[in-house]
Amino acid sequence: MQRSQGVAHRYAVRGELPEGETVKGSGVFDPKARRFQSTIAVTGGKYPSAGSRIVIGTDSYARPSDEKDWVHVDLKRVKRDDPFLRFDWADPTGLKTFTSTITSAQRTGPHS
Repeated sequence: MQRSQGVAHRYAVRGELPEGETVKGSGVFDPKARRFQSTIAVTGGKYPSAGSRIVIGTDSYARPSDEKDWVHVDLKRVKRDDPFLRFDWADPTGLKTFTSTITSAQRTGPHS
């Protein structure tokens, strides 16, 4: 998983969240071209939501799934500690942070 941080790849995620929510997402990441795209949907629970985000260099575009207009954010103007607007090219999908918390793993099948 750590090797995928430095190369272009597609990803997909799905899982269970607290309070009866489920999350499903997918995207594409190309660190050399500085391109990122993601789509995510949270269903169930009190606050279901869905939307898309595209980041090209220092330009971020976001759109909730029920809107037609995209919101543009110039990432050069966003503080690094802003949890809602910032974007970290070193860990855009959170994979680096996720893998640092794994203490053990075991194979359960040919691709899992």
